[in-house]
Amino acid sequence: MPCFPDSSTFAKILLIIGRTSICQNLTRKLSMDFHLFANRLIRVSVNLIFAYLLIGIHSGIAQGNQMNDMYKDKNEAESRDKGLKCTGEFKMDGAWMPCKNIEVYEKSVEKKKT
Repeated sequence: MPCFPDSSTFAKILLIIGRTSICQNLTRKLSMDFHLFANRLIRVSVNLIFAYLLIGIHSGIAQGNQMNDMYKDKNEAESRDKGLKCTGEFKMDGAWMPCKNIEVYEKSVEKKKT
């Protein structure tokens, strides 16, 4: 009985080793691609969450200012006109607000901040 396998058995062994090597390389490549994809997905998700929070905080601040300047009585809104240096009052969502409209009000609030 020979020490070495016959040529057909040896060829089969090489074929199996070759397939295993190809499968390992393919698995390694897919694994790296998946990790790159996952990292990009995480980065994009974090950026979107950050942007959403930033927009939410900004609109919350603007909404908070607006809520503070909504009055039941027109005279109260008129007295706030002086502090914002605008004239006129308007009704919004059933409440009175200072200035002649929302655009003038927002500009007046921004000017007061600076």
